[in-house]
Order: sequence, then C-alpha cells, then structure tokens
Amino acid sequence: MLFWRGFFYHSPGLCPRLAHALHWTQHQLHLVSLVANLEIQPYLFTFGPENQILDKLNLHFKNKEKPYSGCFLISDPFENDAFFERSLVFLCEHNNEGSFGFVLNNPLDLGLSTLLNSDEFPEDPVYVGGPVAANQLFYLHDAKEPMGEYFDCENGIYFSGDIDNLKEQFVRHKGLPFHTKFFIGYSGWSAGQLEGEIESLAWIVAKNIPMDFIFETETTSLWRKCMELQGPKFSMIAKFPKNPQEN
Repeated sequence: MLFWRGFFYHSPGLCPRLAHALHWTQHQLHLVSLVANLEIQPYLFTFGPENQILDKLNLHFKNKEKPYSGCFLISDPFENDAFFERSLVFLCEHNNEGSFGFVLNNPLDLGLSTLLNSDEFPEDPVYVGGPVAANQLFYLHDAKEPMGEYFDCENGIYFSGDIDNLKEQFVRHKGLPFHTKFFIGYSGWSAGQLEGEIESLAWIVAKNIPMDFIFETETTSLWRKCMELQGPKFSMIAKFPKNPQEN
C-alpha cells in the first residue's frame, strides 16, 4: 500500500470493497491505453498558511459534522491541486478500514463515447473522480432496482464499474431511465486518514446537500453553492479568492 496525504493507492489492483463492483470489458481495456496519455499523476496533498487568514477573521473552515457513508465533503477553499481544488466529493463508504468516493465537479475534456471508443454509448460528460485507479471507468447511478455488479452507497445511490450491464440497459431502453455520472479514478483514504485531514481543516463534512447534486452537470459553481448551503460563515468564505494574496 502506497500512501499520499489526501488519498491512498492500493497496489496492485483495487481495495477489496471496490473490486467486487467492477467488471473488466473491452471498453475498459481501451480506456487504459487512452487515459495513459492524459498525464494524470498522483499528488501530494499539502496544506499552506492560507487558513491563518480565516483564523484571524474568526472564519474557521470547520464544523462539527463527522464523515459517514453517503455524505458529501467540501474541500479547503485555498487548495490549488488539480484533483481537489474547490472540490465536492461524494463519499461512497466510510468505516474503520478507510474511505472512498468521487470528486463530482472536475470534468474531463472527453465524453463517454469518445473515451470508450464506441458509438453504443452516449457522449455524456466524464469526470475525474480522483487520483486512484485513474485508468478505470466507474459510475454512480440511482436506478430503483440495482443492476449487475454494484456497491450500495446509501441514500439510493449505487456505484459500479460494470460497463457491459450499462450497455445492455442503454440498448434495452434506448437511453438510461435513471441518472448516471461517469468517472475515471476515485479518491480514497486509509483508516483514520480522512478524520485527520478534517481535523487539519482540509475538508468539512457538508450538510443540507441535495442528493440531486451528485448528477449535476453544470459543475462550475457547484463548490460555491454547497458552501453557501452550510450557512453565513461558509458563504462568506466562498467569496475569498483562490489565492488570498490576490485580494
């Protein structure tokens, strides 16, 4: 197991709780070669002195919420990494063994059919879910009846990597009769790591976030909207520039 602050990378393969929901296909194999050229690299999550500015203004980036499966995480407003800059994360699972989820607002420049090199799929947006397993495709969905290989994320949301089953659904219904959101890669934390990062003011556990936000495609303002839903203090923090020195 290789560790970076902010996530873990399980090598070889995926962590067991993820692996059962995946299903390799020829489309996934194409994805491996395509994503290899996107230069998605692991990042060392570091924290700068910017939060001291908030402390001086008594605007601490902190609340009393604890992480749990099916919750949302909002990132530190001053984090400038390509993966986690002003990000909203849906946490699929959190327990004493670790956590994993997906960044919801980091779109990729390629659509689904282009990424899979197949006209059998729609050109739906694809998002960078995190820096782990960045050559694999995953999706979240809210199908009323779970299908294929899946992982229950709570609150009626399911996670899967079963592309063959998704293709069958698409052909059968001439479209998908439920919401989906596609990702390459995911974000993960080892046991106790996420709690430590929350204590270090890297994240807050968000409240009052509609589950519909998971499938939102207009993601440019998603981080700010979620900050505003956390109350006046966080709404004020959301107005700070990414680089406080620019203000």
